[in-house]
Amino acid sequence: MTLLQLLDIINIVCWVFLAVFLITTVVPSTIFKMTPPYPSQHVMRQALIDAIKKYYPNAKTLIDIGSGWGGLARMVGKQNPNMRIVGLEYLPLPWACSKIVRFFMGPRNVRFIYANAFKYIPKHPSDIGVSYLLKKSMPRVNEMSKYFRVLIVLDFPIPDREPTHVIDLHHDELGKHRIFVYEN
Repeated sequence: MTLLQLLDIINIVCWVFLAVFLITTVVPSTIFKMTPPYPSQHVMRQALIDAIKKYYPNAKTLIDIGSGWGGLARMVGKQNPNMRIVGLEYLPLPWACSKIVRFFMGPRNVRFIYANAFKYIPKHPSDIGVSYLLKKSMPRVNEMSKYFRVLIVLDFPIPDREPTHVIDLHHDELGKHRIFVYEN
């Protein structure tokens, strides 16, 4: 195989990946008004894990609502090996990527499910729910909060509801980051 043939193959693979990405992520998020995956920052994930260990050390189950690429769920699972973690994602590409990464890198106490969270959660209540969805999704997330003992929300508070705890994090180009904890 010549270098030119190899470059042609790489070019085709890149275009196929771009097409799959657009069809499975960008199109649903724009046409169907679904929240596109937006990864949480490492410092936010660690603060969430610290809050769980401080306030809810006996929690056995956690559901990551809109788990995206799976980074938060995997990090929680690695630091809490006795907790059962479920990541729910409704966009095919981030869900598939999170499943593949989990298969090769673990942890085994985490699983990713391709599901609509608003249909899945009422049938599968959990100790803790975690959400890093956009502000427009918070009223629907609040509706699901009754299925959790604790709901932890990153960055976007639930309107008209007072959190039990607010954890101030850092400022960056996106603004001030905070974690809001709601107990039922």
